[in-house]
Amino acid sequence: LEHSFSPQIVFTPLMGFSRFILFNTLVMYALGFVGCLLIMKRFGLALVPFTILFLLFNFNGHITSHLSSGDPWNGYFLLSFFILLVLELAQPHRANKLGPSILLSFVLFGIVLQGSFHLYAWCLIFLGILGMFNRHLLAPVVITVVSSIALSAFRFLPALLVYGGTRHTYASGFP
Repeated sequence: LEHSFSPQIVFTPLMGFSRFILFNTLVMYALGFVGCLLIMKRFGLALVPFTILFLLFNFNGHITSHLSSGDPWNGYFLLSFFILLVLELAQPHRANKLGPSILLSFVLFGIVLQGSFHLYAWCLIFLGILGMFNRHLLAPVVITVVSSIALSAFRFLPALLVYGGTRHTYASGFP
């Protein structure tokens, strides 16, 4: 929870830490499920494709293992909105790509607010590959990435200022 800057964190004193963890997970799950329903409605998914999407969203062992061990991965539940907006951005007949691009940057900002930095980085990598291989999407992807980094700067700048370019002897791991 120390990684989360999400708006719902204001409810922590009202319900205690362990109940807030459950509350936060259920709120984020409900939000993610709404995103799945929006995907179904927008693209007219039939029962079988939506069932596959539902099963992938609900019974993903990767997210279950991360949440059960206490990792800050509630940003996972915003991936349904990420997918919806990337698909909307990639629509060839869509002339105005700025709208989905800006909304996508806010979804990425929401992922950062949840403390899901790995997911944020993976989404940026995906968008970078999407932009490189689809030249007509390069400008909206750049707008999305730059605006999401600008929105998330309050999370990244302190770390860059404190740890950028310095060596710390206490850091273990790959180095």
